[in-house]
Amino acid sequence: MLMRLESDRSVASRLQPDGVSPFIHGDLHLENILCDVEGSRFWLVDPRGYPTCDIYYDLGKLAHSYNSGYDLLHEGRHTADFSISADGHFGSINYEFLPKDLVERYAELNSRMDKVVHEPLERHGEDKAQIDLRIRFNEAMHFCSDMPFHINTNAKPYIAQPIYAIGAKLLSEVLVMLGIDLEECAALQDEALARLTTIGKKPWRFEG
Repeated sequence: MLMRLESDRSVASRLQPDGVSPFIHGDLHLENILCDVEGSRFWLVDPRGYPTCDIYYDLGKLAHSYNSGYDLLHEGRHTADFSISADGHFGSINYEFLPKDLVERYAELNSRMDKVVHEPLERHGEDKAQIDLRIRFNEAMHFCSDMPFHINTNAKPYIAQPIYAIGAKLLSEVLVMLGIDLEECAALQDEALARLTTIGKKPWRFEG
C-alpha cells in the first residue's frame, strides 16, 4: 500500500505538509499529557526534540492513542490471536480491546476530539477532508513504525500482530479516502517485498 502511495505524485503532494514548525512535541500521545483537573492545567511531557516537524505528525500520534487504541495495546488491555494458512499465503489477526467501560470512554474521547482538532485548523483555512486524510495517514505511519519494537514471540497477549493489523487497516482507509482501488496494491506486492532487502542500509537523517 505504501508503494502505491509513493508512486503517485498527486497523492504525495496531498500528504506532504504545507510547512513545518519547531513548536512540535514529537511524541504527543495520551500517556505524555499530565492533567490537573482541579486547576484546569495540563503539561506535555517527554517531547522527542525534533528540530522541526509537521503538525500532522503530532495530530496523527495523538489519534493513534484516542482513535485506534495504541495505549490499550501497550498496556495489554486486549486479547489477540493470529493464524497462517497451510500454504503460507494468507494470515488472520483477531483482537479485541478490554474492558468494555474503558473502550466506551475512548470512544467518547474520540468523538470529542473531532471538534477540538478540526475547529482551529478549519479557522485557518484547512479543508476538513484534507485534515482527516493527513491525520489518518500519519496515524497509520505511527502504527507501522511502532510494530517492529513490539515483536516478541513470548508476549501474552500478542502486541505486534494487532499493531500491524491496525496499521494496515488505517492505510487501507487512506487509500479509500484518496479514491484508490485496493486491488492496485496487490500488483505491487512482489516489488514491495523485494524492496525490503534494501531497507535499513541507508543512514537515516533529517531532510533539509
